[in-house]
Amino acid sequence: MVKTLELVFRNTSGQSVTVSLADPKSDLTLTQAQVVMQDIISKNIFTSKGGDLAEAVGAYTQPRYGIPGVDRQTEKILYRRVRRGHAEYTEDTG
Repeated sequence: MVKTLELVFRNTSGQSVTVSLADPKSDLTLTQAQVVMQDIISKNIFTSKGGDLAEAVGAYTQPRYGIPGVDRQTEKILYRRVRRGHAEYTEDTG
């Protein structure tokens, strides 16, 4: 199982913006993530449709299971469908 670090910001329009980073260090602390988030804001590294990132809201890791041979965008679509009960994914172990 692969983990993804989700950095959640609020932009200048007040909208929530999430930056996802694959394979974060296993010993990453919340304090380290918050320092990086402040750097991202102060150096204006990213922008969004609703404007520049203005506030660090939170950070968390999330499991990402990874479907062999499927690109990340398609995986996101499939994951959403499974979560909403529209599809079922069973890994082929044979």
